[in-house]
Amino acid sequence: MKRKSMVCVILALTLALGLFGYAKDKSRGEQDYDRVVEAGKFFFTHYLDGKPTADPVKDWLITMFEKDETLADQFINTMYQTWDPYAYYLNNETYSEAFDLSPSRVGVGITLEETAAGTVTITSVTVGSPAETAGLRAGDIIRAVNGKSVAGYNPQMVGDLLRAEIGKTTSIRILRSGREQTVSVTHAVIPVSTVSARRHGGQVCYIRVSTFNGTDTFMDFTNAYETLTSEGHSTVIVDLRDNPGGSLSSVTNILNYIIPEKGVPYLRQRLASPAETKTRTSDGLGWVDNKLLILTNENTASSAEIFAGVLQDLGYAEVVGTKTYGKGYAQQHLPIDQDHTAVISYAELLLPVRGSYDGEGIIPDHPVNLYITTYKVPQLHALDLNSGVYATGKNVRAVEERLSELGYFYFTPDDTADFRTWHAISQFQLAQELPQTDGYCDAKTVAAIDAAMKTLMETPVAYDTQFQKALMLARAYAARGNPATPISREKITFGGK
Repeated sequence: MKRKSMVCVILALTLALGLFGYAKDKSRGEQDYDRVVEAGKFFFTHYLDGKPTADPVKDWLITMFEKDETLADQFINTMYQTWDPYAYYLNNETYSEAFDLSPSRVGVGITLEETAAGTVTITSVTVGSPAETAGLRAGDIIRAVNGKSVAGYNPQMVGDLLRAEIGKTTSIRILRSGREQTVSVTHAVIPVSTVSARRHGGQVCYIRVSTFNGTDTFMDFTNAYETLTSEGHSTVIVDLRDNPGGSLSSVTNILNYIIPEKGVPYLRQRLASPAETKTRTSDGLGWVDNKLLILTNENTASSAEIFAGVLQDLGYAEVVGTKTYGKGYAQQHLPIDQDHTAVISYAELLLPVRGSYDGEGIIPDHPVNLYITTYKVPQLHALDLNSGVYATGKNVRAVEERLSELGYFYFTPDDTADFRTWHAISQFQLAQELPQTDGYCDAKTVAAIDAAMKTLMETPVAYDTQFQKALMLARAYAARGNPATPISREKITFGGK
């Protein structure tokens, strides 16, 4: 009898420990869910009428939703993302904030250039901008802003004076065809191109795409690409770092413009509704000399990954940087009612060789991490914190040096304070919300400049070793050639899908 009792105790202890271990592996929420399920089964077993017809889950949810109106949205989002990690259910306000990928800034819509020493001229006016509405034109010379003369100012200083909040009106005095006139311009939101380009010499050029924003990105990219390559550039660096993606049609149109061969299958879409597979092929519009160099990082996602992955797979590009995000599905945005929009994956995107890249990302040909270090400050003159800055003195150069490092002073520091010094001090005071001083710098501002400089010195700085690697490769390819050699069509299997 004792032996039998001992066996029972051991079995009970083993069972208890097993259950304890099982529960230990589960979260508190999972344990509570299991408890609810077991409680329901227990009730069904012992209840007089077997299974009740009421829906306690529905009743409980209604009660909770009535207590907190945000819980319904949270529940639907949890439901959507359980099935689809890229799905969302959003109200109109949240949707507008989350999916407004169009970069913009508050301004008047003009581009400035120093056409002669101390003379700033409008070189372009954005179509539809407040500047165009006010009648400003390319070629107008800016004389004053809000009554303040800009004689001797450079474009950055004039740009500083033109900064204002949306809706504020700025007075700009211009010189046109020998006559001066004053124009009032109201600041508004100005769209900014998602594409920027610059030349690096030695037949190397650089194009950055911040997001694929529909037709605008396609037009801006093709214009920059065509202009740079027509100038004799043989190697192009395309920067897609921190590009979250955007319009699928935008990136496919650009790819079609780049790929030089006709009839190349470059992207396959496995669609949900209707259930079909669609393959995109090239029209043979592109021009490629040396291989493109594409910069990526962990925030390169979706359509940006398609750009890098397609050209890498086909042999037209090499990727430099770090592995991309790994989002291989396209979403459609569907209004559910007048207040809510659903974002749901409708297509799997497959690259020409590797097929799916979802959850894996694009692996660089040249893996390079950014180099993070503290800010390297040049030797600075000593700063007297008990004294301000006036016409001359030791503090002038010390203050100008620090304002130069902080991005407010655009010239070579010296020992004489002039309008350039006071402009930089004024901009710093505005940014720090300090009282404005005109024609001098008080000790309080000097102390604030010193504090800002110390903060800068402690701030980690990323040195762009990724771009430096791409530039080194680009210059080598431009000098000795590294022609883009497309893969054979037989290798294009889309990962067997």
